[in-house]
This record gives sequence, structure tokens and C-alpha cells, in this order.
Amino acid sequence: MVQLRAAWVIALAAGLAGAVCDGIGLSSGAVAYGAVIAALVVRPDFSRWPLAIYPVLLVVVGFCMAIGVALGLALASVPQVFVFGLVAALMQLLILLLPGKLRLLSGVAAVAGVLPLLSSSPSWSDWGQELLAIALGLAIGTTLQLAFSPAVIPPAESAPPDSDELPLAERVKAGLQSPFFWRKLVFASLALAIGQGVGAVTPKEGLDNLLLRNRR
Repeated sequence: MVQLRAAWVIALAAGLAGAVCDGIGLSSGAVAYGAVIAALVVRPDFSRWPLAIYPVLLVVVGFCMAIGVALGLALASVPQVFVFGLVAALMQLLILLLPGKLRLLSGVAAVAGVLPLLSSSPSWSDWGQELLAIALGLAIGTTLQLAFSPAVIPPAESAPPDSDELPLAERVKAGLQSPFFWRKLVFASLALAIGQGVGAVTPKEGLDNLLLRNRR
């Protein structure tokens, strides 16, 4: 029953957030941001997110997206694949700076930086609209989760103690010495190039010829 309720609330949050963002005149890309965030913020078991996650998430996402927009505009004449790889590598380096309590947002930071570069022409106007849509999505999704929560819900997650937290310099040094970090950095930097390469070698003409032969 809880799973059915969660699915219904998630669908309602996505639809309502999309309608609100569209109603206030945000762009289609920003509307999609708001709907997706509203759906993701609703937890299937209706447990509460820590309150501090909301402002921190907005700050991290806004900062990372701003880096993507700034580099996209500054390097507008450079091939998109290069700019995407540069920003993706920079995001992986910034993740090393996150303290233990914010490591939950490492994946969000990695994605947020390159999101503006998926547009043909990133702009500060789009950045502002997308950030507003994300804030609306967080607010709408959280409000609906609270409104439709069952009588008994799991307690909010508490952050684990950081008794073994390394100083910033040592944390960055350990990250740079990790082979896993460099694998992530290489794959993140080449993600767009790999995707475009796979698309370029897709045998579309061969598939069209096969379909024509079948029709005969």
C-alpha cells in the first residue's frame, strides 16, 4: 500500500511541478528540471530528508551549473566535446573538496556541471530559470510527501559521525592517488565523445537497406 501511495505521490509531484513551472513561463528545459526534481525528492518509504540538504543542494547545484555556463560561454568557439570534457574533469576535482557530510551530493555535483553544456547555447538566463525550477521542484515534492505521508514514517536519516574525517589537503592527496578517481575522471571527460562516436558509427544506412529488402 505504501509503494502504491508513493508512486501516486511521485506522479502527482512531477505533474504539479511541471504545471507550475510552465504556468509561470519558464522554458521547456527548466520545466523538465522542475518535474524531475519533484519526482526524485519524494522518497518511496516517505522518510524525511535532513533539513540541511535543501539549501546545500541548491547551492551545490547552482555553483556547479554556473561553472558549466561560464566555461560554455567563455569557450563558445571551442568544440563542445572539449568543453564538456574539461567541465566534467573539473567537477571530479571539485568533488574531492566536499567534506564527508556532503559526499552524498558528489554524484549531483558531477552531473550538474555538465547539464548546461547539453544545450546548444548555454546562457545565464537559462541558468536562472533552471535553478528556480529546481527550487520549485524541491518545494512541491517535499510538500506533497509531507501531505500524503502515512501515520507512521521512518525517522530522518542522521549524518554519520566524521571522527575519521581527513583534513582537506590529505583528502585531496588521497583522492589524487586513487586509481578509481582517475578512472572516473577519464570516463566522465570522454562521456560525450563516446556517446557521439557511438551515434556516428550506428549503421543507419545499413538498417534502412535491410528494411527496404524486407518490404520487397
